[in-house]
Amino acid sequence: MKKILNLVLSFGLTGMLVACSNVKNPENVAQEYVTAAYKGDSEKMLSYIYIPENVKAQAGSEEMIQGKIKAGAAKAKEQAERKGGVKEISVVDKNIDEANGKGRVTIGVSFKNEGSNSVTDRVKLIKNEDKWKVDL
Repeated sequence: MKKILNLVLSFGLTGMLVACSNVKNPENVAQEYVTAAYKGDSEKMLSYIYIPENVKAQAGSEEMIQGKIKAGAAKAKEQAERKGGVKEISVVDKNIDEANGKGRVTIGVSFKNEGSNSVTDRVKLIKNEDKWKVDL
């Protein structure tokens, strides 16, 4: 009986550790958002964006946001392809205010082609329902 209890507890602790490791900090959210942009993955980008309820209530606003994100993702992907693809995406700087649930993360993007200029993207973040989201 004691062995079974230990086994159940160890599975429970393992499950909790796995679940906690999926918690995304603001730096991860910003980095994954920018990565999705340079891959042209507008759907993933949209999953990271915070859209306030008052904006959602406005007719056509979500469609407009989706259209702008799709266009931005296509442009970022085209830029990455012109520069030989993305070499590295990393956090350059961060300013996180946990108490107020706001932050800014600067992401550096370098490309594979020699001589291609690196770029930085500043991502504004907001904490909503205990999750960090991109605040447009």
